[in-house]
Order: sequence, then C-alpha cells, then structure tokens
Amino acid sequence: MRSFSYSIVKILAFIPPSVFKGFSKLLAQVLFLIRYKANIIVRNLKRSFPKKSRAEIRQMKKRFYLNLTDVSTEIVYSSAFGPEKMKKYFRVFNPKLIDNLHEDHKNIVVIVGHLCNWEVGCSVLPLFVEQKVYAVYNPLSNPFSEGIISNVRNRFGLKLVKKEKSNHFFKSTELEKKTVLFLGDEKPKVENTIWANFLNQDTPVYCGAEKMAKKLNCPVVFMYNRRIKRGKYEIGFDLITENPSALNEGDITKMYVQKLEEEIKEMPSTWHWSYRWWGLKRPTKVPVN
Repeated sequence: MRSFSYSIVKILAFIPPSVFKGFSKLLAQVLFLIRYKANIIVRNLKRSFPKKSRAEIRQMKKRFYLNLTDVSTEIVYSSAFGPEKMKKYFRVFNPKLIDNLHEDHKNIVVIVGHLCNWEVGCSVLPLFVEQKVYAVYNPLSNPFSEGIISNVRNRFGLKLVKKEKSNHFFKSTELEKKTVLFLGDEKPKVENTIWANFLNQDTPVYCGAEKMAKKLNCPVVFMYNRRIKRGKYEIGFDLITENPSALNEGDITKMYVQKLEEEIKEMPSTWHWSYRWWGLKRPTKVPVN
C-alpha cells in the first residue's frame, strides 16, 4: 500500500507546479464555500485573536484554507524534485547552529510546530546538516495517507522513529551523533502534559521533547518555518537551552510555546487552525502557574 500510494503521487508530480497552484486556489475556494470545519476554525481564531473584527477573522479563515491546500499540493508536486531543486524551494537559514552544537553534544532535540509546510520542511533537513536526522512521530491511521507521508518524510534521509519506541531508540543509539525532531504542538496524553498560556488560552502542551532533553541533558532548539512566497520557505533555528538540567520542570515547553506563538502571530494563516487544539480542560489538582 505504501509504495502504491506514493507511486500515484510521483506520477501526479510531473504536472507543472503552476497548475497545482491554480488548482490549490480553486480548492481553497471550495473549502470556503462548503465551510470545511468552519466552526472549529472560527472558534479557534476568535479565542486566539479576541481583538480581531468579524471581517478580519473571515479573511484569516480564507487565508488558512489557501495555506491548507497549498501545503497539500506542494507535497505532491515537490515529490518529483531532486535535492538541488528542493534547496531552491526550502532554504535553511542557519544550519551551522546545529553543526556547531554537535561539536560538544551527541544529541540535539529540535521542537517543531504545525507551521507552513512542516512535512516537507522537516524532510529536507538532512540536506543541510552534517549529522543524521531522526523524527519521532505517530503513524497515521489511514494506510494510503501513511504511505504517502512516510515516503515524503524519508526520501532525503530523514529517519522515522515511532513515538512508542523512542525510549528504546535513544538507548540503542546513545553513542551516535544525531538531531531528533519532535512535533511539539500535538494533542498530548495526560502523562506528557505541561499546562501553559498559549494564544490567550489555558493549553495542554506535549512535553515529551522536554522530558527526553532533560534525560539526556542535550541542547534544545526551536525550528521555525516561514513562507517567503507561495511554494518557497525559509527554515531556521533558535536555541532554547544548551543545559536543560539547569531549568525547572515545564520551562523548556513554555519557552517553545512562546516562540511558536510569536511565529503564529507574525503569519496566522500558516498554522493548523482546523484541529481541536483546546478540547482538554486543566484538572483541578494541577495549579495555574
């Protein structure tokens, strides 16, 4: 199923990108007209930007739909790109930050968010940094989609580690220099939750990356992904800490959340607003910080 689904994508990828961009605009209009997940999107936007007018929220929703369709079509047409062509579409601003950290540390934890085209953005990192790059992930439930996304993620050398096997992975590769990506804005399980103020709301945040970084006492880096124009992106890194053991529990996760919020406020349409981010309520026994 995995090879079959990706073979279909590879065939479609020979259609020129300009055609995909036109189709993406049309598809975004369709999503707007049929009000695809409109209630969730509008509720998330209103709570996150309470001072925005109704017209501004409506415009943000329209731009989000175009971001959603652009990301989907880019995954398809970029699958025909080789390494050199991909570098023209995804530029990494400061890869030397990762390489320099590896001079003193075997492991580096990089926390990513659902910004712009995070799927392809993560997949290109092995083209820009010297050490091996891994991504901790949850497989998709749909085999067809999982086949496509897995091939998109690993075709330039990104190695995938299932989340439930991540502890064993780190133990078995403790002597290997590596960069490990965690998606930090996933809906967390109770045992991996830090509560933080995020976009004006009390939010449960996945803290698996923080726990692993503290266990290994390795540097933690935030990775941003910014759209320069349609189809072209800039990826960069901001150091959160080089010494996690010196910080209190929750500090790393909250610093990540702050950096992610800054990126979202700069370009709101590029985040994943159609997801039910705020479905959980803080347990009464968990204090407000």
